[in-house]
Amino acid sequence: MAVGMQYSIKNNRLKKAVCQGIRVEGDTVIVNPEEVQHLLILDALDSATEDCPWGRLVFDGTFDPDTVYYIYVFAQNEKQFVHDGEIQEIDSFMKDMDTGFAIKKEFMKLAGVRRFINKQDMLLYDIKGRYLWIVIEVLGEGSGTLSHIRVQSPGDNFMQAFPEVYQNYGDFFHRYISIFSTIYNEFQEQIDSRYQLLDLEQAPVELLNQYAEWLGLIVQGEFLSEDTLRMLIREAYLLNRYKGTRKVIERICEIILGETPIIVEKNSLSGYIRSEDNAVMDRLYGSSVHDVTLLLTGYVDEKKRAQLLYLLKQFKPIRTRLRIVLLQKIGILDGYSYMDMNARTYEQRVGMLEEHQLMDSMIILE
Repeated sequence: MAVGMQYSIKNNRLKKAVCQGIRVEGDTVIVNPEEVQHLLILDALDSATEDCPWGRLVFDGTFDPDTVYYIYVFAQNEKQFVHDGEIQEIDSFMKDMDTGFAIKKEFMKLAGVRRFINKQDMLLYDIKGRYLWIVIEVLGEGSGTLSHIRVQSPGDNFMQAFPEVYQNYGDFFHRYISIFSTIYNEFQEQIDSRYQLLDLEQAPVELLNQYAEWLGLIVQGEFLSEDTLRMLIREAYLLNRYKGTRKVIERICEIILGETPIIVEKNSLSGYIRSEDNAVMDRLYGSSVHDVTLLLTGYVDEKKRAQLLYLLKQFKPIRTRLRIVLLQKIGILDGYSYMDMNARTYEQRVGMLEEHQLMDSMIILE
């Protein structure tokens, strides 16, 4: 059974298209509701075959109920035509912003255009030609998106399996068989894209929790952003390999906060603490040899703090008690002030209280 060709309209083609009242983000076309006219005029698709039978045009779209969109499709064997006595490229004519769209519609009508209204799955069986042009017009003040635009040629695999006497394109039997051919093509698309489910960069976000669980990460509750979750899964093997070490604690902090913490183990301070300082050190770094303190200099809100502790508990050494200390910018030497990190001497400054100006402990009002 012949498979045919499928053309995908993605970012590289969309960037070359004429976009009026719309914008392109990745492989998606977004309609700007503030604009009056919305047009997408694509460059011609080249099948490299004269009188190529085009089969099907499909895209995924979401539009407001009050929005109407037209899809114009036509095909020609040549990319040039005679306009005002001169030979002109069809692509150049269609993309010329100085030529009104009404004139372009007259040209498309002469070229045998097919117009579809509010359709996302269209049969193109009566359209033949080497080159295929697609124009999308959106009317109304609502918003909308188009993505995953595909064109199939010839589009019906089943019809080609029958004897030639039955291959009368466009009749009832052809359209009836096209129902099953469409179902077959959709199944084939799903099968061909199955590999993306196991590709961490393309897998749907709904599957990420399951993949994390397979790798020993407990992340239920949607408390992590999608980018953070993908990064954790990507590094899950190394994180599990170094479980129970300083390295894994540092790496988790880098993933969640983008900062490497200063790790103070109470057990490692036993040989450096004078007996008269024991009470102070116990208040700073805990009283047990199993206490570990993480010193962070950046701002961490309660949500990030909870995320960090939840993950660290899965990788910390057994019996270890973790504490997170946020080092603020301070001007005096107190318990959590370090000369090489967050201690500062007073410097008189003159400033104004305006928008986005914050007062810390180094500001004095006179």
